[in-house]
Amino acid sequence: MIDLLIDIGNSRIKLALVDNHDYEYLGAFPTTEIRSEASAHAFLQKLDFNPEHIYISSVANPAVEMELRTVIASKWNILPVFMSTQATCCGITNGYQHAFKLGVDRWMALMGAQTFTHDSFIVIDSGTALTVDSVYEGKHQGGFIVPGLQTLRSSLMHKTAQLDETCTTLEPISEVNREVDFLARDTQSAICGGTLYMVASFINQVIFDIQAKLDQPVKVYFTGGDGQLLSGLIDVQSEYIEDLVLLGIFNVKENIKKG
Repeated sequence: MIDLLIDIGNSRIKLALVDNHDYEYLGAFPTTEIRSEASAHAFLQKLDFNPEHIYISSVANPAVEMELRTVIASKWNILPVFMSTQATCCGITNGYQHAFKLGVDRWMALMGAQTFTHDSFIVIDSGTALTVDSVYEGKHQGGFIVPGLQTLRSSLMHKTAQLDETCTTLEPISEVNREVDFLARDTQSAICGGTLYMVASFINQVIFDIQAKLDQPVKVYFTGGDGQLLSGLIDVQSEYIEDLVLLGIFNVKENIKKG
């Protein structure tokens, strides 16, 4: 029995297959692949397997989700299951007063992290938006949502100068150049480096404050497009897991099957 897991974010769509209980991450693709019925049809035609079930975590708008439903029904004659946020699942209790208002991507990321530890932990999802969520003794403590790294850069560059917002020319920050020559000497590098420091400093401070409040160290998990970059700039040990939301879907699905 094959199940297809889909994580639709603002910028990327990620896929995983579950064959019986064996999980396989298939990779990430730009969301432009599914933004119209025609493009979604072309994208799914590349997939040469026949799933029995399809589970989707999506932050896309309802029109995109409806088009995807149509294309999936056409190709596989399957009605996909769209995951939702719950009040409690898999040993974690939602901290929001109205549980359904917590984004499903954030909830699934927590479900994914829970497969790696039963200790207190923080999940940082760095995509179009950067989200931080904390779990202590199985209770979601809440979190933050701020603009993501690329969103900050895009906003500045569109309002100040016609510059390349990809920041591909910015050298990685090492312990050496952090102390000696990390300050920028041109506008684009100033924006790229400044936004990177801004986001990394925010994350470091939030982690510090959470650990101070709990009076104990916590595990830190990064995911999202900029997660790997940012995980190397914080002051505590962390782990980058690209497919954390998909692992959350898998965890929820398996727990439901167990009853």
